[in-house]
Amino acid sequence: MTKVVFKEIEINNWIEYIELKFADKNYFEIEKNTKEEQEEFIKINSKTNKTKIWFNGLHGENLILYDCQYSSEETQSWSGESCAADPEKYGVFNQENLNKINDILEIPIYKGWYSEEYYLFGDFYKAISYKDKTKKEKILTYYGSNYGCISIILFPIFILINLLTRFGLFGNKIVKNIKPIIEI
Repeated sequence: MTKVVFKEIEINNWIEYIELKFADKNYFEIEKNTKEEQEEFIKINSKTNKTKIWFNGLHGENLILYDCQYSSEETQSWSGESCAADPEKYGVFNQENLNKINDILEIPIYKGWYSEEYYLFGDFYKAISYKDKTKKEKILTYYGSNYGCISIILFPIFILINLLTRFGLFGNKIVKNIKPIIEI
């Protein structure tokens, strides 16, 4: 394995990265689940807001990470999956993947994110998360389970619904600004 460095320290696996990254107890609480019947995961709880960061499916001597994602109890939006598309490629512990995960985590830790939630007839329809209020860089669009199959069957109608909700002519839109864990 090639040398992997974080904060000028050579590290050997994802656990060492997590412990270094979230070492400041003023901001983070690390919660581990290592039950044998489940895949191991580590959840980072923010001490300054309701943000949570998940590291799921650590295995192979903690050299493979199935996924890393973040969310907040304040919104329906979330980061999406960072390496679940191909954990054998994107989740392998190496310098390139560590740098990508570290860049993704800049958003919940130091930048915060912006969310637009849409509701139809009082039910959650979808949430769109953005890296900032300019809405130039979308992170993820997440659709609620109440409309999943219906939106596929009635695809042309839901194109129109999406346009009408975006312009505030149909449904209800709630805008949320999720503050960063560490405000500088």
